[in-house]
Amino acid sequence: MKRSLQKRQFLQTTTRVVSYLLVLLPAALGFLYVYSFGVNVVYADSWSMVKFFNDLSQGRLSIQELLEPHQEHLVFVPQVVMLLLGTMTEWNSLVEMYLIQACLFVTLIIFLLAFRDSVRSRSAFFPLLVVPISLLVFSLTQQQNLLRGYQIVFVFPEMFGVLALYLLYVLRYQRLRKAVFVGALGSATAATFSQVPGILVWPAGLLQLFISPVEKPTKRVFIALWGLVGLGEWTTWFVSYSSWARDVGREPGNLLSALAYPSAAIEYFLRLLGSPLTGEKGGHLAFATGLSLACLALVTLLLIYKDRRRLGEYSFWVSVLFWSFLILASFVAGNFAQEHYQEVRSRYISFSILAVVGIYGLLATAALGRRLSIRRPSISAILLALLSGIVLLSAGISYPREIEVGRQTKETREAAAFVLSTYKSQPDEALNRCFRQSRKNGPERIRNRAAVLERLGYNVFSESSTASAKNIDHRAGCKHTGTDT
Repeated sequence: MKRSLQKRQFLQTTTRVVSYLLVLLPAALGFLYVYSFGVNVVYADSWSMVKFFNDLSQGRLSIQELLEPHQEHLVFVPQVVMLLLGTMTEWNSLVEMYLIQACLFVTLIIFLLAFRDSVRSRSAFFPLLVVPISLLVFSLTQQQNLLRGYQIVFVFPEMFGVLALYLLYVLRYQRLRKAVFVGALGSATAATFSQVPGILVWPAGLLQLFISPVEKPTKRVFIALWGLVGLGEWTTWFVSYSSWARDVGREPGNLLSALAYPSAAIEYFLRLLGSPLTGEKGGHLAFATGLSLACLALVTLLLIYKDRRRLGEYSFWVSVLFWSFLILASFVAGNFAQEHYQEVRSRYISFSILAVVGIYGLLATAALGRRLSIRRPSISAILLALLSGIVLLSAGISYPREIEVGRQTKETREAAAFVLSTYKSQPDEALNRCFRQSRKNGPERIRNRAAVLERLGYNVFSESSTASAKNIDHRAGCKHTGTDT
């Protein structure tokens, strides 16, 4: 009897360890992806940081300068982090890429904590239920955000926004409630000052507070404080954006333009929604997948409505899903406001992933938050198994494809690094070909910024980068994979 019990405990421990290793496997593959295909070179929007590094080196960088909008975004928090990392690492953009992986890992941990709290399973196989979430969080379909250091501006609002919503979720417990709420306010503020999607965490958090099982008197205070702080930060964003648009002579786009093209707007929204499972070039498949996910979300919400006595247990996943839908709607509105219809870009997929994770969390809570019958599985359990299978299948298909995209991206960035490191002898054509955004800025502007980097010994001009450049095949030239725009 004792030996049988020890054997059972050993099997349970082994199963749990293996399960957690499977959860961590996508994270390990994400770090390996950066290690294999990441290149230390200034690229695309990261050129905007050169001015800050130059001003910082001359002692004239001000907080006001960092608070100025980048396009329509307030990216104060990411810029401060990039400046700190840059001064410590000679602006090695690979360090920023690894930081992105670390942020994704923190996001996964938050989802794991929320999942454990809402599902309450003691089974040794419980970690296996988190594997689809891990595959989504570290999906290579968002490779544009994985292989560009500057894309911290996309990952920071995601991490801080999820953290803010989770902290609001744990307000249901009495312990350290005030400190937790202050932490939620701080996380939401960090998300707001990282990128536009961050400001949308405020209405999502408001929804969560309304449906959370907190006592009504306390809930009213939290709702009032959350609303006031959120309103203040929304006002700050609108004032900053209006000032920036006026200074650059840009007319603010009409965010209601999408209503004039409802079918095109809905199609774009659904393609964004389906892109985590199909990739940025999913086309009609992404549309069909997005439509299926939208229907699945609707069915899931109907199931939750029937089980509304447990609404507080669903509040985190509901708010994550609502926040993601708000973000995708803002992408649709922003694209039509600028009077151009863009293809789905892999950098958008990070926020589409939140919607799929939200649906998965809702189904898991509905199916596993109570005793599960194997003989008569619930509708939510069947839908959960179906969604899990789709996520696993899409991951198996996407890994080979995105690895090839990563290889092509590495070739392009290595050629760009060589051209930048030899900018003095490079013709305008080479600068235009390797740095696509230089077409509007002009090769001379690229040379001026390269001179700043050379003077500081940053990025491709650091000692380590100069040494490794000898091993690059410079004949590869600058090609574009379709993800660098």
